[in-house]
Amino acid sequence: MRLVFDAFPAKGASHELRLADSSTEKMFTVDGRTTISVLVAIPRGESRLLVKTDPAATSLDDALQLSTPRARRATGEPELHADLVSADPGF
Repeated sequence: MRLVFDAFPAKGASHELRLADSSTEKMFTVDGRTTISVLVAIPRGESRLLVKTDPAATSLDDALQLSTPRARRATGEPELHADLVSADPGF
């Protein structure tokens, strides 16, 4: 699937946003409103990706803001593989 969301830095700030699975990390530079789009392989069940920022926020005023993520059907070679937390899909 394709994971898509927008990232917004504090006014005038620049951040590095990192998306990671257990073995790979993708880095994005956020200098203004930036659309993040990455192909992710997701196993059946509950899984996760890590989201990290550099520099780390010291207050809410300088924190990187993220929009609600959207998942879209996609084809292609996954850039990240979400880490399985539980094989139970929860429904």
